[in-house]
Amino acid sequence: MRRVINTVLTFFSLFLLINGNSGFSQTWGGVGNIRFGDLWSVNVNGGVTSYFGDISIYDTDISSKLSKESGPAFGFIVSKSVSNTFSFSGQFLIGSFKARNQNLSFETQFLEYNAKVNIDFVNMFAPKKPHNYGITGYIGVGNYLFNSTRKEYFEERVETTTTKARVPEFVFILGGGVFYKFVNDFSVTFDLGLRQSQNDKLDSYNRGTDFDYYSYMSIGLTYNFPTKVRKPLKEKTKIAYNGKARLKPLRYK
Repeated sequence: MRRVINTVLTFFSLFLLINGNSGFSQTWGGVGNIRFGDLWSVNVNGGVTSYFGDISIYDTDISSKLSKESGPAFGFIVSKSVSNTFSFSGQFLIGSFKARNQNLSFETQFLEYNAKVNIDFVNMFAPKKPHNYGITGYIGVGNYLFNSTRKEYFEERVETTTTKARVPEFVFILGGGVFYKFVNDFSVTFDLGLRQSQNDKLDSYNRGTDFDYYSYMSIGLTYNFPTKVRKPLKEKTKIAYNGKARLKPLRYK
């Protein structure tokens, strides 16, 4: 699992580098003067976070994974588009998950904050056509804090162990989603992202053989702040000083 994630992260990073020059040079329709205050959006989302690690046993059973090794989560995202293909975003996420395997069980709550680079594949391959839908992918890094409680069941007693992050832990993020713009400034989103934790402590069971993973599947609502497209300076100058707009000089007799 770890090798698969690292391989995908590497290829996605190379893809961004190869396509970055063409993507960042594009603008909407090729016309407009986009400023820093333009093309911002916010997204609120909710869904489930699911656990993949030493104790999980339902990794290939989606129904059981969602009911027995997952928990509720919700997030908030702020994004800034730099072209019709690329955008940057920051996310704040609160979630939980649980699992049980034989005589071991645990519950974990966490708080995550991250930064991501997003790519819109529909606009990449059809940049000159307006779309009210999109297919996106993203890669990112972040930190998280967590509190995990593990219970180990014996015949006559239950041992409880609590693990709490003293400092923010590091996480790699890879995912994708789809969106549909149903009115001018609002879009509904579906997103699925996989997180690779850089430790083996999320389940409070440190075997030391591999990192723990967790995913976030969500549905959200995006509001795109209206952008006033400004005409380039050269075009304004041309309009202001074209032949028809010039005033005739005054002549004195």
